[in-house]
Amino acid sequence: FIEEGGNAEEYIPAPNLEEADFKEQMTIIREKRAAQAAALEQIRKANYQQKLDIIEKIKTLTENPDEINRAYNDFKELQQQWNDIKEVPAETATNLWKIYQQAVEAFYDTLKLSNELRAYDFKKNLETKTMLCAQAEALQEETDVISAFRQLQQLHNEFRETGPVAPEL
Repeated sequence: FIEEGGNAEEYIPAPNLEEADFKEQMTIIREKRAAQAAALEQIRKANYQQKLDIIEKIKTLTENPDEINRAYNDFKELQQQWNDIKEVPAETATNLWKIYQQAVEAFYDTLKLSNELRAYDFKKNLETKTMLCAQAEALQEETDVISAFRQLQQLHNEFRETGPVAPEL
């Protein structure tokens, strides 16, 4: 253009025939990326809700300390479900994790308390049953056989009603 005597400031490049096609393809790519990002965000939101549901289930398990030992397998299954669910929205991840940790700690605290109470009950039951056995052995000294028999039957009933002791005992 300049060699032919044209002014450099007046130069207008020839339109690129591929530019329109390029812009069209880029628009398609942007639309697909946006759709993919929206779908991923929906999945993250659904995962977030599932994790909130798991936390509520763990809290429900913790609310009934009497059933805590039986609920342990359910708890482990909920933990596995939690681990299987992957991405959540980034802005909720930290807070969600904290809430989950609190629920897990509460479950384990209740489980520990339950086990401690159970061990205490076992100990008290063992003491009671040992005392009942000593009373039954003392009946050997009783001269009235019928009275001894009735007392022994009463001791048997108390022994059965006392409750369990540690399996090894």
